Amino acid sequence: SRARYGEAQLRRCLPDAAARVTSLVGDIAQLSAEPGTEPDPPAAEHLHLRFHLVCCVGVLHHIAAPQAALLALVRGCLLPGGLLQLATYSKISVETWQPAARLLLHRLLPDVVDFAGALLRQPSAAELRGVRAELFAMASHAGRAADADAASAGLLLRFEEFFCAGGCRDLLFHPHETAFTLLELRDMLAAAQLQPVGVFFSSLEKDRLARRAYRDAGGTDAAQADLARWHQVELRERETFG
Repeated sequence: SRARYGEAQLRRCLPDAAARVTSLVGDIAQLSAEPGTEPDPPAAEHLHLRFHLVCCVGVLHHIAAPQAALLALVRGCLLPGGLLQLATYSKISVETWQPAARLLLHRLLPDVVDFAGALLRQPSAAELRGVRAELFAMASHAGRAADADAASAGLLLRFEEFFCAGGCRDLLFHPHETAFTLLELRDMLAAAQLQPVGVFFSSLEKDRLARRAYRDAGGTDAAQADLARWHQVELRERETFG
């Protein structure tokens, strides 16, 4: 299997009797279970493990109680002095495309998304395939799409999540979604006794442009880890973290 092959290669590089790298894929929803409920056994048996590096990427914004989930993750999994890699939806960036997208989804699936953009139910697999096909057609200016619809559909096609069924559900039809400003994230991190050490971007080009904007905004710290200053950068360029 791939897992056994990977373990064999690891032991070739680390010939000691015991491998020096331990990793675990877990479910943050289990860590933040409601009081009085028990996590699934596979999660529970690993809760004694704590790590130097914890990655929570594309997850926290889909938890019903994100602050509680973050606290549980830090207290249950992160070693003192460890590093948490965190990636969430940016509220400022989401507002550049989501309102128009939800109006469009309401017109395409009115019994799935209401006029205010609220999710009424999950689309079936057939409905999901159908709406993705319509959005593809609109984005290419085909069919009955008006210019505004074509623009909204085109924005959705920028997201790699759109191109698989599971990712598209997360992007457009997730029952729990909370986007954050950097000031809100700063306060959440402080409540979890975490100190920002830097930010990261989805591409080298975005990284280059954003860091130049940070310096232009007066940022002088080498780590470029001042979330309040990054917030000001994002207010000027709303897709900085999009």
